[in-house]
Amino acid sequence: VSEKIPSIQSTILTAPLRTSYENFTTNHTMYFLILSVLWSLSAGNLILALPNH
Repeated sequence: VSEKIPSIQSTILTAPLRTSYENFTTNHTMYFLILSVLWSLSAGNLILALPNH
């Protein structure tokens, strides 16, 4: 019984870590995509605004 307890504890501990890691990676990729889109839009606006000034 004492040998089964660490494996159960490890699975209980690693499951939330794995889900939180997957959620973090998905949120990070979405955040990176949004940042890249905003940066490209701001860069495009800067490039368009440069000839006017």
